[in-house]
Amino acid sequence: MKQNGNITGRLLSADSVNEEQRNTEVQWLCKQGKQLDLGLDTVGAAISIFDRVLTQTCVRSKYANCVAVTSLYIAIKLFEEGLDSIGIEDILNDFDVEYSISEVLRMERSILAKLKWHLISPTVERFIFVMLSQLV
Repeated sequence: MKQNGNITGRLLSADSVNEEQRNTEVQWLCKQGKQLDLGLDTVGAAISIFDRVLTQTCVRSKYANCVAVTSLYIAIKLFEEGLDSIGIEDILNDFDVEYSISEVLRMERSILAKLKWHLISPTVERFIFVMLSQLV
């Protein structure tokens, strides 16, 4: 269930994000990644974060883009070392969205809480890297 834009639980409703809306937001994430010359890891992480939020909670349609924007913002902070000095204002301008800084930061806190700060999904590559590091 969602109250006042905060993610608090998973209760599906008629105005929840559907598959078509999800795909539209994923296309937006890919387009932004290409326009901003972001790495594939960054875009992949943003899509992963976005999908994990959608599967773990009910997101109302009107918040779908805000969740996508915030997912990409989080992924940029995680993977784009060259963008460390860019502020959230610049990123929101680059995204060409009209969310306020406080809205994105509030959504970021909700996403981080919902995902319990586990932002990076395990992959075969990461598993092998960890296993090989244990052999040394």
